[in-house]
Amino acid sequence: MNVATRGHPSWMRILFWIAIICLCNHLFVKAGFDDTVSNPDTANPVCPVTTTCPTICVSNLNDCPTPACPSGTTLCTDGHCRTSCQGFRWTMKNPCEHDCARLACPKTVDDVFEACLTQFADFYTAAEQCAEQAKAEMVRQEIAMGPTAVGFLMAWIVLVTVGLVVYCQYKRCATTTIRHDMEEGQFQAGYCHHFVGTIMYVWTVITIWAFQVVFLALSIVYYANQNTATEYQSMWYEDEERLLLDFEVVWLVGFFWCFFLKWPASLRAIFWHPCSLADATVVAVWTRSLNKNESVTSQYSAVSAVRSCLSTVGIMVNRFMAAVFGVDATSMDGTWTYCPVLTQEDDLTPGGTKYFVHNFRRYNLDQDTFVPSGWSLTTPEDHKTGLSPSDVQLRRKQCGPNTIPMGKPTLTKVMIEEFTQPYYTYQNFIMWSWVPLWYYYMACVQSSVIIVGGVMVALFRLRNETSLYKLTHVEGSVQVVRGGTTETISPADLVPGDIIMVEPGLAYCDCVLVTSAGVLVDESALTGEANPIAKTALEDPKNTNVGAMDAAMAKRHTIQAGCTVLESEHGHNFAVVTHTGSYTTKGELLRNIFSYQRHPFKFDVEVSVVLLILVVYGFIGFFFVFWNLSYSPVYGWFYGVYALSSIMPPLLPTVFTVSVGVSDKRLSDLRIACTNSEEILVAGKVRRAFFDKTGTYLLGVL
Repeated sequence: MNVATRGHPSWMRILFWIAIICLCNHLFVKAGFDDTVSNPDTANPVCPVTTTCPTICVSNLNDCPTPACPSGTTLCTDGHCRTSCQGFRWTMKNPCEHDCARLACPKTVDDVFEACLTQFADFYTAAEQCAEQAKAEMVRQEIAMGPTAVGFLMAWIVLVTVGLVVYCQYKRCATTTIRHDMEEGQFQAGYCHHFVGTIMYVWTVITIWAFQVVFLALSIVYYANQNTATEYQSMWYEDEERLLLDFEVVWLVGFFWCFFLKWPASLRAIFWHPCSLADATVVAVWTRSLNKNESVTSQYSAVSAVRSCLSTVGIMVNRFMAAVFGVDATSMDGTWTYCPVLTQEDDLTPGGTKYFVHNFRRYNLDQDTFVPSGWSLTTPEDHKTGLSPSDVQLRRKQCGPNTIPMGKPTLTKVMIEEFTQPYYTYQNFIMWSWVPLWYYYMACVQSSVIIVGGVMVALFRLRNETSLYKLTHVEGSVQVVRGGTTETISPADLVPGDIIMVEPGLAYCDCVLVTSAGVLVDESALTGEANPIAKTALEDPKNTNVGAMDAAMAKRHTIQAGCTVLESEHGHNFAVVTHTGSYTTKGELLRNIFSYQRHPFKFDVEVSVVLLILVVYGFIGFFFVFWNLSYSPVYGWFYGVYALSSIMPPLLPTVFTVSVGVSDKRLSDLRIACTNSEEILVAGKVRRAFFDKTGTYLLGVL
């Protein structure tokens, strides 16, 4: 046969196998599963053709109305008499599903099908009653067992939600948030860790992960119930629709509950207790945000109308959520940043100096508020004597180390920040809705794409933040005059008022020359100046207020942090440190870069309208499918979600994030650091960019 068919077209093989199948059906005519008719010889058919009667199920084989199996045969679980049941154990299925009538009587060819129903009517009626009793018992079991699983989860959700709301309202009524003004458009408030709040926070986090566990358990039970072997079926769910209905309830509750918790700027901050700044362990800094709708107009009146409606709805939602979480609604037009309170050990203050860092700037606790840690320098010390050890200790306590305090990025932190974005919550729940109904393979594929895409974006972001971190941290050594002696120290130990020896290399602080024998400085990294600048010393340092010099004088005598000293004669050029840390020119530049809020573009307004159109279109598709499958609403819900996820594909955010991440990597390869990768999408709308000087952008050393 292989030789005869080799080389023939594939349709010849198809015709051959169709003929074989037809021949088998011609020889073995079936009336039901594993039921053969009594007269397979179709050459001389006898009508009516008799067949085996439907299976009779009993609780005791002695009650069977049919005769026992012939001698030499054994009754198998499927009701057939065979010489051995061993070879058929993988294909045999017990047709009797209920415990009240679990045994199948022997099948015999007795009469026509209609006669079977009449002859054994009492047995079939008893079997139907058994099935009804079993179904009623199953419902009772599900009602009894439901609270143990899904019902318990629902009760848990209610308790957590009520506890969260009650705790937030208690904070709002029993305590008062004490606010202190900072810079323009900012204020600070103190919070402490609270025992009850910590318990509530742990409770809430466990609940979030409990949804994932329940989804997994219900999915496993669903596919376990698809097994044809009844002994492996779940004892909790014998009804597939009931299982899927519970899955839908958990999905809907979890979806809205998790998005409900995405509203606060920080989930952990909800459970902190307001307190005075002197006792605070965390300081919340509020910064006013730019209005994204101001000065942005659209050429389409419909877009403006939709934008106005969205703004109104957003205000109403924010007020409602602020009332639920016990937050002041007047602070909704800004952003909160939560800064941990740290302690610097020193010998001048019992218990050390408390401070926090916000936007690269250190704020020290002064009585009942935190104030900037700057030092106002007036006239410099004698360059031959320098500061005394007590002066150095006092100024180090006030100003802290001469560094720009930017936390070192870690992979764990970047991963958490990436995968806690709101759109990952939508993707997560859509993926779980695809797991039942044998659509799990697509959920696995797209989940893999989402996870890989998120990891790639996190790695790109880690690389970019590491590059920015290197700009804020430099290593080296500097010679300083203290107590009349010259010593070599780390740049981080410099304080305002120190007398340092100016040597070729990178400048670690802002300083003013008090003696000079020819200093040449490259300022292109900060100001963009292409040519080196010659610096001169102050004419009368002892009578000059270096903290109040005008811009022209400062330009002639000041060496700024981040610049490079090209020429300096060793031992002849001394300068007094005027600013350290974030107060240097380099520090102020980085603060402006990282705290910059760009003005709104038309892109910001229209993208919300586009998302609204997708949402409306998606819900129309959902309800259309659900309505057409209203005869089976449980399955209609799943297919409606499939339609919704086709219109609002869960991979859409991944496409944007991965494309932005790849763009971020390409910019990084070109030595262009991006402080906020989301702005790359808006940068695609830019047609012209104007630069004053390019040295700052080309060198990239700051």
